Amino acid sequence: MDLVLRPKPEHEKCTRQLRSSAGVAVFVSEVSNQAHWVEVGRCYDRFALQATALGIRHAFLNQPMEGQRCGPSLPRHWDWVRNGPIW
Repeated sequence: MDLVLRPKPEHEKCTRQLRSSAGVAVFVSEVSNQAHWVEVGRCYDRFALQATALGIRHAFLNQPMEGQRCGPSLPRHWDWVRNGPIW
């Protein structure tokens, strides 16, 4: 049994999942430290519990943006990161 994730197949799987979704919620922290990571996790938990209570189907996709190649460039590509949440 192969337990190793390969970048290309994993990327393709995540792309399929996201393209078939009606929406995406992204949870980020302003500071990269354990206290903020825990708070982001708590925010997600509250979101998931409320979605469930409302009968909204949801799935968790964990894709941390820790690398220097990806994380710092994210705000330039997603306008909502720069301008804050839409609610």
